[in-house]
Amino acid sequence: MKIGEFVKLTGIQAHTLRYYEKIGILPKTDRTKNRYRNYTEKDLKRIEFIQKAKTLGLNLLQIAHILDLNDKGIKPCPQVRKILENKLSELKSQIDLLISSQRDLDQWIKQLPSEGIEGEICGCIETHTPLLTLNQL
Repeated sequence: MKIGEFVKLTGIQAHTLRYYEKIGILPKTDRTKNRYRNYTEKDLKRIEFIQKAKTLGLNLLQIAHILDLNDKGIKPCPQVRKILENKLSELKSQIDLLISSQRDLDQWIKQLPSEGIEGEICGCIETHTPLLTLNQL
């Protein structure tokens, strides 16, 4: 099928498909005599896999690694499990940081006078001592 059909079927933009080809997570497709890309059912299955992997929070580098293992005949499920376990741990840490940030912001807002605080620009920000640094967020 041509790229326009493939785009409609997958919801993936044409430039994204070309990018996926460029970085190697989607193999270069055969071309018709007119040089149009000719996508197959196998390409469709691969795109569906990529989309599902992205919904689990995997990045393109991780997805490329998984697909590479599979292309070499190595079942990637044990590695995928480790990646997902690490992703879950990262998410839990991010949630903890966000909860701390929410508490800090809530506390700060409650103690701010409604008319604000005098400062060079805005004392509401200048007088705040954050619990978290930008690097932690």
